[in-house]
Amino acid sequence: MQWPTEIHGHEALVRLPRNAGVDPLPGLVALELALSQQAVRRIVLVSDAGDSSHIERLRRLNYRELSPGRYAKTIPTRRAVRFSITEMCNYRCFFCHEEGLEMDRVRHDAREEGIFRLLDQLKALHYNDFTFSGGEPLLKWRQVLRYLDYMRQIDYLPDVKFVSNGLVLPAEFLRRVQDYPGRVRFNISMHSLDADLHQRIVLQADWEIDYYASLGEGHSALALSIGTTPGRASALVRCNREVAAVPGCLLTPLTRSVGAWLAGV
Repeated sequence: MQWPTEIHGHEALVRLPRNAGVDPLPGLVALELALSQQAVRRIVLVSDAGDSSHIERLRRLNYRELSPGRYAKTIPTRRAVRFSITEMCNYRCFFCHEEGLEMDRVRHDAREEGIFRLLDQLKALHYNDFTFSGGEPLLKWRQVLRYLDYMRQIDYLPDVKFVSNGLVLPAEFLRRVQDYPGRVRFNISMHSLDADLHQRIVLQADWEIDYYASLGEGHSALALSIGTTPGRASALVRCNREVAAVPGCLLTPLTRSVGAWLAGV
């Protein structure tokens, strides 16, 4: 399918081909990618007068109708990818989507060499927002550091985010993350600010360990780490809004530190 295109600055005027029975979406998605790499930020589609056969399909791609036969869309500049580095987790939350799986069995994580090649491709495609998730991604913190080192090696420095429960925040990991030249964000989940309720939610088998206190130590270390990299590091702590007002909670040092805040969910 041919797409006659005129580019004027950051805007592209594209004529929508009239091909009965042909879905325009696959070709249009490819065209958007190509135009975004040419710094185009807005696309205006023009179709033949009276041709409304593709309106619903265009709406699925968030095109809005300007006038009969003319549709427009702003191309987002942020290109994001989310990478589940492992399925393993150190919690057993009853609401987790992994419920029912054998979390203790050996899993085969992605081969590092394959991830390096993936990072090469993401750089070539100009992805600028990279999220590590899981499972609990920081169970693989040494592997994460190798990926960050490779990103620096190939001069690929997207914004990096870690979606974590905050239980594993080793000092070496935090120190190395401070050296990452790009922006780093932590999205920390906190299921309750009440110690007993939190323990029941995460369903830890070893009740002799005070996981709540361990979280406090990790959050304090994260707060110090954030404070040493102003403008480049931040943390968002998500907790149950019903218990967010618990006085003297362990999150206070983190949520009141530089660049960190608390969000109820």
